[in-house]
Amino acid sequence: MFIFSLLTYFILLYLNKSRLLFISTSIIWLLLSIYGIGSITLNSITFLIIMIFSYDVTRKKLISNPIYNKILYNPPKISKTEQQAIDAGTTWIESDLFKGQLNWKKFFKLKVNKLTDEEKEFINVELKNLCRIVNDWEITHEKNNLPPEVWQYLKKNKFFGLIIPKKYGGKSFSTYAQSVIIEKLSALSSTLAITVGVPNSLGPAELILKYGNNEQKEKYLPKLASGDEIPCFALTSPESGSDAASINDYGIVCFGKWNGDKCLGIELNWNKRYITLAPIATILGLAFKLKDPNKLLGLNENIGITLALVPTNLEGIKIGRRHLPLNIPFLNGPTSGNKVFIPIDFIIGGKEMAGQGWRMLMECLSVGRGITLPSTSNGVMKSITLTTGCYAAIRNQFKTPICEMEGIQECFYEVLTNCYNINAITNLTINGINNGEKPTILSGITKYQTTKITQKSLIYAMNILGGKAICLGPKNFIARLYQGAPISETVEGANILSRSLITFGQGALRCHPFLIEEIDAVKSHDKVKFDKILHIHLKYLTSKVLSSFFWSFFGTHFKKYHSNHTVNYYCNKISYYSDIFYCLSDLCIFTLQDKLKKNEMLSGRMADFLSLLVISTADIKYYLDNKNTEKTIMIHSVNKNLYQIEKIIIEIINNFPNTYISKVIKLLSPRFYIKRKRALDSSKIKLVKFFYKTYLNETTLFQNLYLEDSMLNPVGKIFTTYTKLQEVKEIFIRICEHDKLKYPFHSLDKLALKAFNSNIINKKEMSTLCEFENYRKYTINVDDFDQENL
Repeated sequence: MFIFSLLTYFILLYLNKSRLLFISTSIIWLLLSIYGIGSITLNSITFLIIMIFSYDVTRKKLISNPIYNKILYNPPKISKTEQQAIDAGTTWIESDLFKGQLNWKKFFKLKVNKLTDEEKEFINVELKNLCRIVNDWEITHEKNNLPPEVWQYLKKNKFFGLIIPKKYGGKSFSTYAQSVIIEKLSALSSTLAITVGVPNSLGPAELILKYGNNEQKEKYLPKLASGDEIPCFALTSPESGSDAASINDYGIVCFGKWNGDKCLGIELNWNKRYITLAPIATILGLAFKLKDPNKLLGLNENIGITLALVPTNLEGIKIGRRHLPLNIPFLNGPTSGNKVFIPIDFIIGGKEMAGQGWRMLMECLSVGRGITLPSTSNGVMKSITLTTGCYAAIRNQFKTPICEMEGIQECFYEVLTNCYNINAITNLTINGINNGEKPTILSGITKYQTTKITQKSLIYAMNILGGKAICLGPKNFIARLYQGAPISETVEGANILSRSLITFGQGALRCHPFLIEEIDAVKSHDKVKFDKILHIHLKYLTSKVLSSFFWSFFGTHFKKYHSNHTVNYYCNKISYYSDIFYCLSDLCIFTLQDKLKKNEMLSGRMADFLSLLVISTADIKYYLDNKNTEKTIMIHSVNKNLYQIEKIIIEIINNFPNTYISKVIKLLSPRFYIKRKRALDSSKIKLVKFFYKTYLNETTLFQNLYLEDSMLNPVGKIFTTYTKLQEVKEIFIRICEHDKLKYPFHSLDKLALKAFNSNIINKKEMSTLCEFENYRKYTINVDDFDQENL
């Protein structure tokens, strides 16, 4: 009967009824328990809790005031840079999922990402022509740089000005167009993708666009768009990597000489590393701590992190040396400056923006984290999924295509579902940014998940490809991608930092519906406001706890979110887990308080939980946006995510720092929360077969890859081989059936000649087999070299 009493309270909370009705209901249940209907102990406790919560005096005395005083005397330790990071940008669906209140109907109405006619023409002409002249083996093995003709082509066609408005000579492309361009290039050459992506990401162009004054825009943007100025952005220092806010590079406000005249300026000293394009940069976007010991600006002595534009031809600046990140030769290197003087107006936005650098960086990070890096990972994932799938169909062992072997299918299943997940979350994040959002938390989630999943998938693909993937050379379509994968994990905030500290640590403050208001109320010493917010907070938490408890018996909600039965089922599932996430979040916040930062493993698991909710939501949106053609893989991808969520819930509960709370939750929750199972082997095999039968030819998943058949494009070469395989199979099977033998699938040119002479096939079919044999050999062969060429 106690379950029924909880059900009545849940219904009252859900309907947002008055406290008088709650009190009346609790009295009725208490009276019923006196007469033997229900547990008198449990109903008495419930009655007592409701009475405490319902009356202001008791609630303030026993709940609000103790919590208020604890926060007042032990406030959360939030530094200025942390506060700026929390305040930067916007929150979006990640916040709704955090709260357990995603508006699905509004979510489904989000506009689909689309290219303009101008963007389509650029992608079909200028971008395709660029792809045709790129030779990644030449770039990575012979020149260790892009060849001069590629650099010239990039400048001439304004690849460095994709985000710059037309009035300044740029292309003024949407974030979706940027994403498609980076995606296509990353599958072809990581070096080229990074070279194009960085100037259109966090750097001088974007910073000038958003914060620069008119003079700076007029001076620099046209030159950046045309490639006459090559930008780089210098943030990371030897002593401050992921902890970028602790940079010790500094500038001192002083008077100095500029073009022979005395002016107010800054004397800069810096030592930076890992700076992309630094070796050839002509304009340096520099992050440093500004100091004004003589208060010449009329501000504090320590003004804070500031961003400035520094021409690299000034005396005291060193550039030109290079790092070699995992043998991927994009231009990356150190830069340093000693007593470099610049006028005060070189601060981005002018002297009024002194000390605003960290806020500017945090607001702009959504581009690097949300567009460039995820799009790079997306292109890589699409490439390895396509090429590995095609190779497994072409390669035969034991007279069988290896794609029919279960060990291969098991690995390829992971690659295929990972590819769908990455594509979905990348497209969703681009959608948000394209529609004016600056989702800092979502961008961090997307960057972390896409780069991590890509690296794992590359290991699966390498195992499938075997020796083909190991031997470097022009025929190898995966090794350089494998080599470069860890690079993306370390930039724009290392993945460990993003997972352990940022996603849930900052997300809890940014996405929580009440936390910031409660902290602000304490800071302003407003007890009345604090009590009011806390009351709403506890009521909301109670409704989520009861909701999670109630729906756990059914495993889902029964709400109508969408007319598609499958979509509606998964919407309810995600809403259910979203409620659980909010409950666990509040549990962490209430019990750990300021210790939450130190519990990085717990924060990491909560980050994974939220990430998987976002990815699952993105999977559904991508499925709906693409004419419902990818239902099977959507189901597998979402199911895999939900299975991982349930594993994470168990890990959170088992490892919760407060062992008493952990034991209580174990008694109440895991027995009915953990219900999902991994995909059955037969189900995995069915999906892989579906990939070859339908998905590979009809899907929109691979539409942004460059697939032209060219000796410079091993991805296009292997895809062409696969498309020819379908026609060849029919001829090969006919020969085998005629001779009543199962021939090995090689030396097809010799088999074709023999079959032609026996009048089994005609001349055209012989030619088809011979042509395919050349393609097949190219696909399975590896490169070898004279010793002097290595």
